[in-house]
Amino acid sequence: LSTLCVFLVFCTDHPHTPTAFPRPPLLRLGYEPTEMPPGSIRLRNCPFDARVRDHRALVCGMNLALIRGVIAGLGADGLTATLDPRPGSCCVAIRSERRPSVT
Repeated sequence: LSTLCVFLVFCTDHPHTPTAFPRPPLLRLGYEPTEMPPGSIRLRNCPFDARVRDHRALVCGMNLALIRGVIAGLGADGLTATLDPRPGSCCVAIRSERRPSVT
């Protein structure tokens, strides 16, 4: 609960843009976000790793819902969170839905 309160304070006290990666709130929630080209973030860890071995579907679903909530709370409409499990990282990936314009 205290982590959620810190997150809510962060979201209301800091300006953001619709396509900005939510790195600071993810760090505050215990994730280790790493920007990966092109336009995505991989989470290098799972804050709930102690439980994932016995309850993978529950933990991965919870991570996905939590990160989608972070994105929605920031109003970051240009980002999407999806399940994309890989060894050694969290099961959630964040991607930019916006493509650079060609002029």
